[in-house]
Amino acid sequence: EAEAEAEAEAEAEATSGPEVLVILDMDQTMIGTSGDLVLRSIIEQNLTTLRPELDAHGPSHQELVSALNQGLLRPGLADFIRYLHGQKIPMVVYTAAERTWALELLGAVEEIVGFPFLVPEVGLFAHDDCHLRLTGQVGDKHKSGKYDKSIQLVVNRLSALPGWDWLGLENIVMFDDISPLPPWEEHRLVWVPEYRWTELSGWEGDKVNSIVVEEMYDEFEEQVEGLMGFLEEKFVQSSDPTVQQLFLDCHQILRELNPRIVESDTLWVRLLEFFQQQDWSPAGLPAQIREHVQLRPATSNTQQALIRVELNGNPVNKHEKLRAQDGAVIGVEWLGERPVLMQLQLKGRVVAKKAAWPGEIVEMVSYENLEPEDEQGKLGKYVAVAIDPAHPEEGSESYGKPFELILDEFVKP
Repeated sequence: EAEAEAEAEAEAEATSGPEVLVILDMDQTMIGTSGDLVLRSIIEQNLTTLRPELDAHGPSHQELVSALNQGLLRPGLADFIRYLHGQKIPMVVYTAAERTWALELLGAVEEIVGFPFLVPEVGLFAHDDCHLRLTGQVGDKHKSGKYDKSIQLVVNRLSALPGWDWLGLENIVMFDDISPLPPWEEHRLVWVPEYRWTELSGWEGDKVNSIVVEEMYDEFEEQVEGLMGFLEEKFVQSSDPTVQQLFLDCHQILRELNPRIVESDTLWVRLLEFFQQQDWSPAGLPAQIREHVQLRPATSNTQQALIRVELNGNPVNKHEKLRAQDGAVIGVEWLGERPVLMQLQLKGRVVAKKAAWPGEIVEMVSYENLEPEDEQGKLGKYVAVAIDPAHPEEGSESYGKPFELILDEFVKP
């Protein structure tokens, strides 16, 4: 009986609205980076497998709802979903996340939205539906390869249900912050800028924390060491003091960035306005959205050109000369696509670290005077270094043009 009701609900969902299906990616599209929440889930479930009495299974439903309300849920998404649901436009989610975790998060999203919004029973495509080997037609050539996602997979699964015989590739629009589709499906994709709000509540919970992990070391040495390696791999914790300080700096920058990320993100607000105000057809929908909402993937610059350094308001040369009585204000403009942790290094030592937004000059240091003896260690070779605070892998940094602060010889004693 329950199965018959689900089929009837799915059929009603499929036939009562416009003949279009909306596919939503989850991470960085619907939500930001679940960060420490998903780490807690993985760690607690794994350690509970080793020691069942821990009875720890990751963040609670209410913790997920709270995080979504604090900024993890992308601004405007709830209203967008409510509008589509009111127009009887069916929706599915297609994510690379594990199915169990995705169900937990989407359950919390549904509480905020106010109702279940996915196609019943089959509305979630998850990690087990990704990384597919596919073959298709591009122009007059056959192409095959391994791709992250497939719209045709969604078509095949849903069109087998009663009332979904109308569904085909040309009736679908997909929103994703990457391009995960095979080339013969990409015309149905609307690329969206990634939403980089990061959840930073910490991996330690009430039942599992560093003390509990330390107590488990003697009995489960290999597993605990694996956990420590996992935390370092996720840029959370390191036994190397220098690396650990970098992780702490990155987390602090992410906290500083989060409020502005929420305030500045208007993606779903603009998309809602499009659906409310524009006449559109299913076949031309992706192209119409790209045109009206101006969504185009960003293009990368070369690394060396991403950082512009100023000294006293002027672009730096390789060697800058300052008189002893002169002051020095060093500013940095970041020309990349995303906000970063900007470091100013002097002789390999970090002397300043700040959040830098694209296209804005941030003052790194201001020296009122410089003495020939340089007792305060302000003279020497400088370089500005930009680091992605969410993924501070070694070797992924961007460097500005190196320069050196020296004093004119004639002012030396």
